[in-house]
Amino acid sequence: MQNPNRKLPADHLVNVDFDLSLRPRPGVVRHDFKRQAEELARHFVAGGLRRDRLLLRSEIPASFLEYLDAREVPRRQPVRSPELGRARLAPFGWSAEAMTWNALYAQPAAHPTLDVIIEVNSRAFSAGLEAELDPEGPALGFFGDVADVERALLAAGDSPGGFVMKAAHANSALGHRHLETARLGDEDRAWLEAQFAEDDGVALERWESRELDLAATFEVDQEGTLGRFAVHEVQNTFGGAFVSALFGGKRTKAHEEELEAAATKLASALARAGYFGPVCIDAYVTRSGRTKRLRPLVDVNARRQISEVGQSLWRMWGAKGVATWRFYTVKKLALPAREEEFADALGESAFDLRTRRGVLLTSPLPEPDAGSAPDKPRPYKLSALFAGKTRKELEALEARFAESFGR
Repeated sequence: MQNPNRKLPADHLVNVDFDLSLRPRPGVVRHDFKRQAEELARHFVAGGLRRDRLLLRSEIPASFLEYLDAREVPRRQPVRSPELGRARLAPFGWSAEAMTWNALYAQPAAHPTLDVIIEVNSRAFSAGLEAELDPEGPALGFFGDVADVERALLAAGDSPGGFVMKAAHANSALGHRHLETARLGDEDRAWLEAQFAEDDGVALERWESRELDLAATFEVDQEGTLGRFAVHEVQNTFGGAFVSALFGGKRTKAHEEELEAAATKLASALARAGYFGPVCIDAYVTRSGRTKRLRPLVDVNARRQISEVGQSLWRMWGAKGVATWRFYTVKKLALPAREEEFADALGESAFDLRTRRGVLLTSPLPEPDAGSAPDKPRPYKLSALFAGKTRKELEALEARFAESFGR
């Protein structure tokens, strides 16, 4: 059953601290992470409908909006104090905060219960499902205390790449810890104790080298029907933190059928648990000798995906050619003060409205006085879309970006 108010304008709440908010005993969230989470919402202006709004805690510079409008980039209207009126809430994930917001609307959006959201976003849920689908895979189980983790490590036998521990509710940038050997050190035990203090357990896996990172996105309804299924390439750090997403690439083709089969089984399991809504699953391809193997259910995220800005723009522009949406660390860049200066520095590599190719800024530049005072922090991340006909063209655009702004 579809949400009856789906046709209403959407108010987008980008609560990217969603995963950590699901912990049953959340601790004190670091100030820098809280600020990063609030800042990331500013990256979601582009790639939406003009009738929709983006709920923010800080202003978006007018120069950035003018930059997007001059290039006819589809975008949402950023607002700080929305008049609720006739609209529906569209959160990044259905956290308790999102549900509180939702109750204020004249026509609240339908959503799963918080208990269901907590259950299906736990790594206990994904680990259990993966054990059914791939009992010989790298997952070793879900454990509730340090002693159980140590016993599982000792029983696991040889693992050339070591092991990885994953917190029950967290994202890859914050909730993973790699182990070189099967023996826990003092820092490993301290990390585990911190996880158990806030949450109900950790997943343990053998570490595998990744030849290709992938993500599959889709929607599931209350009957467990799969919709809008798509696969794209992802570039992650060694530890699994997101760097970029590529849309339109050909390397996904060999794995799409197997990923869709896994997503179909997952959709049924999610519906049985009571979940409906957007889903993103992480996957990867690993190699043993000459044999490649797909691991289709590395992580299950019953929420929207971080790279939806790039995917939305690519789709809105006809899903032609290839496009990469990428994060950069601001402190590693030498950036101009204004968006038009950014475009001028790129020259012919800047985004061209006529061809819809080139480099497009998708987040505001740091303001000239950023970092001068506590209430004017310098942003952590910058995002940009690289659009072209071929991967080779994208590589050239990224090289020009690095040449123009790299320190």
